Amino acid sequence: MNQAMLSKEFKTYEFTHSFIIDVLTWAKDNPGTTIYTDINKSTMTINLKKMINTNRFRGKLQAYVLSLCNCNEIELVYEYYLSFTHNYFKILSGQIKVSINLTKKTISEIKPFFDYVYNNLLDCKSLWDVYNSNAKFVKRNELRKLLSKSYKVCPYCDLVDMNDPTSSNMDHFLPLSEFPFLSVFWGNIVCACSICNGHQIKNNNWAIPILHPYINGIHNNTRFIFNKTDKSIQIEPIHLYDNSPEVNFIKVLKQNIRYNNLWDYVQNEENEIVEEVCELYNAYKGDNWKPIHVIRSVEFRRREHLSNIGKITHSRLRMGYCDYFVLKEAELSMKFLESENKKRQMRIKERQQLIFEEC
Repeated sequence: MNQAMLSKEFKTYEFTHSFIIDVLTWAKDNPGTTIYTDINKSTMTINLKKMINTNRFRGKLQAYVLSLCNCNEIELVYEYYLSFTHNYFKILSGQIKVSINLTKKTISEIKPFFDYVYNNLLDCKSLWDVYNSNAKFVKRNELRKLLSKSYKVCPYCDLVDMNDPTSSNMDHFLPLSEFPFLSVFWGNIVCACSICNGHQIKNNNWAIPILHPYINGIHNNTRFIFNKTDKSIQIEPIHLYDNSPEVNFIKVLKQNIRYNNLWDYVQNEENEIVEEVCELYNAYKGDNWKPIHVIRSVEFRRREHLSNIGKITHSRLRMGYCDYFVLKEAELSMKFLESENKKRQMRIKERQQLIFEEC
């Protein structure tokens, strides 16, 4: 998937960029401001002034904005925000390298404001009225439901159906503990299953460069390794070189842990493949049967699984096994079918011989 294929719901919070820019610009232009009355005396955009003076959250918002003015590295925060929001996907892929030098003190100073915007302001219609007046007001929980309709299966693991509201939540791909300034940046918000986004899997883990599940297409960059002896499943990068994004995605999302104990799905896929191949073979009755027929049959299944990624769980796994089957099992299946065909031909000849002798 690339940016052109993203659902419109994914960019729902794009409008917040103007608000964050207004706040950060004002904060860096008014360092050291500590008095509430000085806020309205200073120069700021018309929209920001409306927000600052909205009765519903005037006190809290003013307090958080003032705290930004007293952050010694506010200009650096502003630069990081611009750099990441303008080049987010290139930074993730490693095309643009950015070193993160914010101190823990700075993170602790700016995080309350960005947490407040994400946890409170996004669900306040006032923010939408001022900065996104022509759009429909969408609360965070409603957006999660909309994303679950566009991406029905967890984009991290491909194992959990997210139609059930209790099975999914909103994840900050680069965690707020290290990147608080990306709290409402649309590209950093992923609707994922509760397991992947929990303490045992992703939690606050992160790495750069890394694949982004909505942009890069995990199935295009990683592959499954199947071991029939111990019935294990491993995931590895497809590319041998320059594969840091793939390696980091597998590590951060603990993909090999997520796919433990899923051999039953692999076995089911193999059984269905063999059944389809046998049916096709019987339809040919052994005549003009060639190895390419096995491959074509499996490739048809593969295309079907590919089209179901993001719609039906385990599609990546099933597609991966189709690839494995073509490489490892197709030849064995062909030899088995050829053996069965020879036996069948022998039985036919034996019956014909019996009939001839009886006559």
